[in-house]
Amino acid sequence: MLPTEQFGLRQLLNEATRTASVKLRPRDEVDSLALLVALLEREPVCAVLPPSALGSELVQGELLAHPIIEPTISRPLHITYGADRSLTLPERDLVALTGGVEWQREVEIEFSVTLPRWKTKPVSWLTST
Repeated sequence: MLPTEQFGLRQLLNEATRTASVKLRPRDEVDSLALLVALLEREPVCAVLPPSALGSELVQGELLAHPIIEPTISRPLHITYGADRSLTLPERDLVALTGGVEWQREVEIEFSVTLPRWKTKPVSWLTST
């Protein structure tokens, strides 16, 4: 069981199998995670999914998962936020930490300096005669 080709996971699987000269022929294509879990629990089928999609089912032992070692499949992840706002400082730090963009904090420091008042006398060479 695999998701349809409109999903990124399926596109990654297609690319990996193309590279390995293997043709995918899933019995069924299912895009509903709830339906997929129900089928996995009741039917003699398997699926390719990230473990995060099946957290509680794996922890409770309702489903088992085996990692795919070869071929190596990775997926790009993005830090996503609303387009109508700026990133907060912790969010910017997260982007910098993950290598998204180089970010350097700009810090505004307000300060005032009180200079001492000097008693001055006219300097002869500056005064006109």
